[in-house]
Amino acid sequence: IGEIESAISITIRAKSLIMATSLDSVSYPLTGPRLTRHSTAKVMEEAKHVSISKENLDKLLNKWIPEGSNKEDFKFIGWNDLDFHLVQAENSEKLVQYIFILDSLNFCFWPNPGFEYDTLANGVKDCLVNNSDLLSPDSLMAITSQDVRDKLFGGLEICLLDERTRVLQEVGYAVKTRFDGKFENVIKAAEGSACKLVDILTSNFPNFRDHVTYNGRQVFMYKRVQILVGDIWGALKGQGLGEFSDIGELTTFPDYRVPQILNEHGVMQYSEELTEKITNKTVIPAGSTMEVEIRAATVQAVELMKVELNKRGINWNSVEVDWLLWQKGEEVKDSIVPHHRTLSIYY
Repeated sequence: IGEIESAISITIRAKSLIMATSLDSVSYPLTGPRLTRHSTAKVMEEAKHVSISKENLDKLLNKWIPEGSNKEDFKFIGWNDLDFHLVQAENSEKLVQYIFILDSLNFCFWPNPGFEYDTLANGVKDCLVNNSDLLSPDSLMAITSQDVRDKLFGGLEICLLDERTRVLQEVGYAVKTRFDGKFENVIKAAEGSACKLVDILTSNFPNFRDHVTYNGRQVFMYKRVQILVGDIWGALKGQGLGEFSDIGELTTFPDYRVPQILNEHGVMQYSEELTEKITNKTVIPAGSTMEVEIRAATVQAVELMKVELNKRGINWNSVEVDWLLWQKGEEVKDSIVPHHRTLSIYY
């Protein structure tokens, strides 16, 4: 009984911390990442299938980041450390174009063996270097599914091919008609604000509108749109077009890998019913209660991690915490509990 009471107490404290860090200091109007932070906190107030263990979160941080550690003691695998990324570009427009196209297609890798994020990143890089005209806004507007499969992915069969093609057509049209045909104009329009850039992207590019309804309320996940902003910041090292005065406003990017590693370490805990579905690799429908709770808990768990890291004098933003978790998850992805399966263009 004592153990049960302790577990309940820990869960209540975790929920209280979520509310304290996400709701009490709300500034209106809620826009961009603030919508993600606020709406996912509301989900966790009512969640039935997913909870966050503050006790296990502390244990994990003690394991990975002992007391007395400094930010400089840790090296992330950042944008420029991954050789499948485009790192050296002839100009900022080319690099922004690469990141824009990459993160427009950065979703749903699990159904097709052999198709991973690095496959996508390499495919877009090779195409931009060797056949850049194919990825200009004019060409994207007319791109075909066969072009996407053969010229971007070397004939590899990939899931949601028609949706990926539609997304590229949409991107080409919006950049051409609303931003004078230049990808960097999208970034410049934000005037150095990450939050404003998220709003610009979700307003002009429907494929980034990653939101659902949960118990009658709108919930904003904004995975790909925030990772695009984070990638611009990381690739350009926070300088030039990558300088955002409010980069700390971004939340983590709720997808598959981060909840997988957090679940493995007991930070995110699942109901018996949800655990069975994930273990059996049963597809969990996009927008379902279980799927929304997994993604909401991912955001809020990272928010709690940032609070605890701050107490240790390590002031990481969500992009950096996400990089750490993604890195840790990639290292052991095939030997730990499976990730959840959801067919979606959002992640």
